Amino acid sequence: MADIIKAISANDIRHGTSVTGVDGTGNVQAYFETGKDATSPALSDIESKYVSRFDDPTYYFHHGLVDGLEFYYRLDEQSGTRLDSVNGKHLTDNNTVGYVAGVSSKVGDAANFTSSNLEYLSLANGSLGLLSPGDTNWSIACWLKLDSSNFSNNQHIFGVWRTSPSSHREYLLYWKAGHTKLWFYTSNNGSSTSYIPSAASLSANTWYHVMICHDATNDQRLMYIDGALSNSDSYSTGVYQGSGDFNIGRTNNSTDYVDGAVDEFGMWSRVLTAAEAVSLYNNGNGRKVR
Repeated sequence: MADIIKAISANDIRHGTSVTGVDGTGNVQAYFETGKDATSPALSDIESKYVSRFDDPTYYFHHGLVDGLEFYYRLDEQSGTRLDSVNGKHLTDNNTVGYVAGVSSKVGDAANFTSSNLEYLSLANGSLGLLSPGDTNWSIACWLKLDSSNFSNNQHIFGVWRTSPSSHREYLLYWKAGHTKLWFYTSNNGSSTSYIPSAASLSANTWYHVMICHDATNDQRLMYIDGALSNSDSYSTGVYQGSGDFNIGRTNNSTDYVDGAVDEFGMWSRVLTAAEAVSLYNNGNGRKVR
């Protein structure tokens, strides 16, 4: 709350207008400190005046997207370790994952992968926690852009998917090049697999917002593309919990590395709603959650 107060009160006049509370005093700091209803000032008023170092406060006041958030990788770093802003489960940079900046990314910078360099980000199995969620309710969302240079080849985007030694497959987002679709795979025993594909084909050099959900309560898997439900199915056999590592840019034992960029990767210990998929997509603009 102190950061919220500081960030807003320091910018109570910006872009030629004032941030004001419902009492019209303009004293936003006092407005928060006195415990008044945090739905005011107006959403649009706050949203246009926060500084870039400060997360969009509209999430804390108007959205439940921080509820159940277990991991969040902004992927704004230009090299090295990629930081988790929730629980400190940081990703190791393998073979120097690059970045794309500014208008070439979605929100801030984005991690950029070159398959010929065998680049990927990883977290060891012993540190995964809920990145290895098993047969529970969970959701993963991120922005994804696949480059034309490798578009005709299969690519393992992210997941916990180890095939050797022994089979420890859990979940995987997979680019099936011959179908030009994303496939959301799960395994119920570490060996056998099944999937749902995106309904429509995707294009190279284009940013897409992807959200996948495993609904253990209602026995469903769901995939959203750009805020809209793309596919779902009934799936009652659950998700295996094995001993593979988590990777972005490939999966364990896979040679199908990614050529492209990933941005704003989050994982929740609940099933996100259709409305939240729309909110994350944000009319194609994306947004930081935390």
